Amino acid sequence: MGDKIKTQKGFIQIPLLVMVIASIVIASVGTGVVLHKQGKLSSFTVNISEILKEPKNITGEELKTEEEIITEKTSESEIISEPEIKELQTQSQNLQNELQTTKQQLEQTQRQLKQIRDKLESTQKAQKLTEEKARQEVERANAEAEKAKDEQLKKEAERTNRLTEEQRKQGELRKQEEERQREIDRQQELERQRQLEEQRRQEEEQKNDEWIIPISARAFNYTVWGNTWYTGPPEFAIDSNNITAWTLNEMGEIIFDLGGIRTIKGIEAYWGGSVTNGNTVNIFVDDTQVLYNEKFGATSNKRYFNPTQGRYIKYQTVSLPHNVLLQVATWSEIAEFRVLIESE
Repeated sequence: MGDKIKTQKGFIQIPLLVMVIASIVIASVGTGVVLHKQGKLSSFTVNISEILKEPKNITGEELKTEEEIITEKTSESEIISEPEIKELQTQSQNLQNELQTTKQQLEQTQRQLKQIRDKLESTQKAQKLTEEKARQEVERANAEAEKAKDEQLKKEAERTNRLTEEQRKQGELRKQEEERQREIDRQQELERQRQLEEQRRQEEEQKNDEWIIPISARAFNYTVWGNTWYTGPPEFAIDSNNITAWTLNEMGEIIFDLGGIRTIKGIEAYWGGSVTNGNTVNIFVDDTQVLYNEKFGATSNKRYFNPTQGRYIKYQTVSLPHNVLLQVATWSEIAEFRVLIESE
């Protein structure tokens, strides 16, 4: 833009300079012709050269002074005629007018240059504002991009943390499942060993032992389930009927009487499954505990222990898991109860 303005300024100044020079040349030629006729060219040339030294600074008073000088010179010589002097004065006046016109044009050109300069400054300010706005837009875009990048990284980190947490939970679930499976395997192994032991004892009992039903049963409380006829009092546990059962809506005790002191080797508790699918049980012979936290299910449950003498057998339910699913019963139940004694 600066080169363009310099070019325009040059184009404007050159025509003005040409006009000034042309006007001076015309006046000089006219004066030279007259003086040439009178043979006074050399003396006047000096004055014209002085005029041409600084054409832009010539004023009306200076021109008048030159005219007076010319008049004085010509008067002294008494060679230039009055009409010729008037002609020279006319040419000088024309030159002065042309200089005045040139000065006005120069002032107009300066005003135009000022307008162009103001417009250029305004354009430069607008360009600067545009550049600043563009810079701010770039910075804003960069900031938004950085923010978006941070958000993306944050989301990736959260997703990674979620995956890690899920993997941890899955690991814990697998570990719990493995432990549960080991417990099931252990329970199954214990059940298998118990069955083998039961089989062995059954073979022995067929020789020397017998199963008997207690002569009586008593409990501190019982609960009839849903107004049914087959649930309720302790007598239902020794009536030789698998349908009826002693039931209690809590953990409790039932005591069986053998009618005399006998050598006791085991017990059998059968469930009808009316109110629960099992219980965890402690067994006492008189005041001696012979079974600890045995898990009884809703089937026939035989348990053996070291021969113990006594008359009363206490059957006590406790609030502990009674199967591999870790279920805890809220009801107590026995459908039938028998005792293994040594034959007399």
